[in-house]
Amino acid sequence: MDTPSGSRVVPRRQLGSDLRLGGPEGSPQAVAGAPRPAYRRLMDLGTRDVDAALAALAHPVRRSILEWLVPGPAAAGDLAASACAAFAISRTRASQHLGVLARSGLVMVSVDGPWRWYALSDGSADDLDAWLRRIRLSTCRAPRRSI
Repeated sequence: MDTPSGSRVVPRRQLGSDLRLGGPEGSPQAVAGAPRPAYRRLMDLGTRDVDAALAALAHPVRRSILEWLVPGPAAAGDLAASACAAFAISRTRASQHLGVLARSGLVMVSVDGPWRWYALSDGSADDLDAWLRRIRLSTCRAPRRSI
C-alpha cells in the first residue's frame, strides 16, 4: 500500500509486533526497511520477550487483568465485563487488551467450545524478572556520588 508521500507501508499483519513498537501506520517507523529512531534503539532491552512484556504491562487495564487471573483461569467474557465496569471501556477495547496480553505471552488462551479461557502463562515473566534483577544488581553496585 502506498502512502501520499510515495513510500510503501507494510500491512499490519505482516509486521506483527514490530508495528506496535514502531508507531501508527503511515509513520516513518512503519515503513518497511526504515531505520528505527535513536530513542527506540535505546529502549531495546535485549530480548523481544522483555520488550513484549513491558509493552503489555504499560497499560493499567492489562495490569488489572493479570491481577484478576492470579486466582486462576477466567472466561474472556468475565474479564471483559470486569474491565468494562472498572475502567469504563467497551467490550471491544477489553478484548483488544486481552489480545495484547496473549500476543505478549503473559497469558495463554484455551478454547472450549464457544468459550475462551485466559490463564497466566507459566514462566512467562521469567525473562522480565531476570532483566529487573540485573538492573537491581547494577544499581546496588554503583558508587553513590556526593554533591
